[in-house]
Amino acid sequence: MVQFKNLKSRQIALICITSFILVFNACDKGKEKITLESGTTEQTVYADDESTGEIVTFTAGSDWNAVAWDTSLYKSFATWVRLINNGEEAYQGSKGTVRLEIALDPNYSGRTRSARIEITCGSTITILVTQQATTKDGGTPEQTGDYFVLDLSDIMPEGVEIATLNAAGAYARQKIDNDYNSNIQAGVPYGIIASADVAKTGGKITFPKTLPRSITAAQRGEFEAEIPINQTISIEIVQEIVALNSANKIVGSFCYVSEGVMIVPDVFGAGSTCGYYYSSNDCEVTGIGEAREVGVNDIYLEEYWCYNLLLKKGWNLVYKYYEPSNGNRFNFHISTTKPSLNCEWRWSESSTEFPTDM
Repeated sequence: MVQFKNLKSRQIALICITSFILVFNACDKGKEKITLESGTTEQTVYADDESTGEIVTFTAGSDWNAVAWDTSLYKSFATWVRLINNGEEAYQGSKGTVRLEIALDPNYSGRTRSARIEITCGSTITILVTQQATTKDGGTPEQTGDYFVLDLSDIMPEGVEIATLNAAGAYARQKIDNDYNSNIQAGVPYGIIASADVAKTGGKITFPKTLPRSITAAQRGEFEAEIPINQTISIEIVQEIVALNSANKIVGSFCYVSEGVMIVPDVFGAGSTCGYYYSSNDCEVTGIGEAREVGVNDIYLEEYWCYNLLLKKGWNLVYKYYEPSNGNRFNFHISTTKPSLNCEWRWSESSTEFPTDM
């Protein structure tokens, strides 16, 4: 043990030690630093622009990550924004100087939209991108390429003011609740995949051709809980189209539903909500999951989830329906093959998944 002969020596030693700690901490914090080298922090583009036309360059002192929030929609990632580094999507990386291109989908929503891109390494660089609703000449962008368009124009309810349609997706639930920098109600499971101004689009919603890798929830674990699969896939699910009025209040929702059937004597199964699945690649998921015990009208049944998914890269309509059975067993099918049961769009003057305001 070091011994000091007098008080003054002890004071000098304490000052030296304190100074060393402060300098060490300052150096350590310096590693978690990010500096914007080039690129503007506010960028505005037209509806048919597929990039902002700028390269954002920054230097990170350690590992960095990035996210793009859609500030024009309720609690949602910007599904129309992708960050590109050396030709590949990039939302995280190691220290050094990084160049990012901001790639965009054309804006077919009929409304101006905006995104807040946050690049973080200790501190945060924020870049605001606004994509206008019209092209440079004031027109609407011509739709080109293989986009999936959902047309609800023929089933709009009479007497209900609908200004906006939002396709609700089930992505990255926990990440939104943890990372969204606002006081919006936590625990709401959905974000918005696509949106449309009904007056401008006539009730048509254009889904993103591809979804950014940063938001697709890897559902491999969900399937493997039921059946083993031999590939990694990213799945996004849309099961509800939420309708809002001009005051941004929810007035109802559209769902594509299969009819209910008698699954066992005295037990009638409700219709099931079908959905649109986005798959990151072509894949096949087939098999029967383990039995689940469910109680209906004081009758206990064995429910089996039966997968028959032949998914193509992009958006796929997936049917969900019950199959009648004998005894106390029934099957719940999740399939890309249309069943013999009637399936139809239904309007409901409610939305169980969203609060009143969006």
